[in-house]
Amino acid sequence: MVSKDVRKFRIGMALVFADYVLAFVTIDLLFQPTWVEDILNLYIPPNIYTSTSEFLALVAGWISSENLLSGRKNQLACNVIRDANKIWYGIGVYTVMELFFMAGLSPFLTVYELFANPSRTARFLAAFYTYIHVGESNLWPLLRPCIHDGVLAPTRDQRLRYSDWLYVWAKDRVLMSTRMADLVDNFHHILDEFDVSNTTVCRDTVNKLYDVFEPTLLEPALQPHSPFGALIFGPAMWLSMGGLHPNTDPLTALYTEHDLLGASTKLAQGLYTGQLFLPAVDLKCARRDTFTYSGPKEMWSITRHFPSTLHWSSNSKTQARLTKSKVNQITGTLCQSMLFKSIVQDTQGVSIGPLEYCGNGHIVHLGNIPHLAVCKGDPTIPQYHEERTLRGLNRVSTKLEATGKRKRGRTAKENTALNTKLGSLEAGYIRAGTLRGGENEASEDSAPPRAKKRRLSADQRLALMSI
Repeated sequence: MVSKDVRKFRIGMALVFADYVLAFVTIDLLFQPTWVEDILNLYIPPNIYTSTSEFLALVAGWISSENLLSGRKNQLACNVIRDANKIWYGIGVYTVMELFFMAGLSPFLTVYELFANPSRTARFLAAFYTYIHVGESNLWPLLRPCIHDGVLAPTRDQRLRYSDWLYVWAKDRVLMSTRMADLVDNFHHILDEFDVSNTTVCRDTVNKLYDVFEPTLLEPALQPHSPFGALIFGPAMWLSMGGLHPNTDPLTALYTEHDLLGASTKLAQGLYTGQLFLPAVDLKCARRDTFTYSGPKEMWSITRHFPSTLHWSSNSKTQARLTKSKVNQITGTLCQSMLFKSIVQDTQGVSIGPLEYCGNGHIVHLGNIPHLAVCKGDPTIPQYHEERTLRGLNRVSTKLEATGKRKRGRTAKENTALNTKLGSLEAGYIRAGTLRGGENEASEDSAPPRAKKRRLSADQRLALMSI
């Protein structure tokens, strides 16, 4: 009944039941169901959180089959991981940036720099484990207040709260521990030296170019029995930190076979020997600005891109320089418009996360009574209200009242576009049989007048208090 031009999403597939409809909606028709005649034929990869050993075996097999330890591939690791969705399922454009931050990895590392280093690989896996752990523990309390009659309908304030879940993606600055901030500063100090240097160096050999790693972010994955601890810090250091000697896992076996267990951890080990995990309050003692790049997808990081004088890490057989990836820094107003808070507050679009969904409903207050609108233009909501909402959204999209600018009226072209949308909205009410009576022309003044609240005088207020 509601036109897709009004509701702003398409329906990929819908399952109609007696009492409800389960719809899989999409904003851009990127929808692909998988059909099998028997559930045994449906491939479900192991979950790193519930089947850690099986997942490590899957990753070890992938590293071997893709020949990632040879040093012949120089693609950015974040792009390779995102494209290998049969292995790293669920890791997309923003998730991979969050995991790189949690693991203390620069998003500009090549696939060899990441996967030929046991510590970096284990940190990325531990970040993935922790990410799922946090979701399993905390996601439902985030979603539950936003669900009304089975429909996800978050308010703007509820959507903005998800920003607290994000570490680096679409944020202009990041809160962190003091020791992590010191690592950021050290990292940039070394990059500054090579920015003005004429000497080309393999960055794998640069002294004190430590990864910006805060182990507290991976605490759920670094318990004493963890299979990641010995790979991250080295067996001796892990035992001194209270960790247990792990059983041989598929990943450790792989690195043992290739004689890589002795590789540098790329960590400032002395930072973590006194206190491995910090209290939550200590994770907000410092802040650093983020850097935004396009290459080819959005990239958000607390560290800059490597200067051209630093080679990518390679093995003894290959000392080729990393082919300059098409990575461009984004700054200024464009970067500001890409922030999570800007998208939620200043546009009609959606950002990322479980509350940013093209098929969201919304709560409409008619008087003091809340009503659920399952989409824009819901014909169960009074027409005057949806018209007023549509006009308000149009003012935002056309920037009639942009912050810091003088208010303006709509142009003839903008008025024509608005009237077309209002016509599509009205057509939905006609199809639903809920078109209001009387004049059909939309009007911003068509809503019934609100009752004026009378204020009590001081004497009346005192009289009520004495009762």
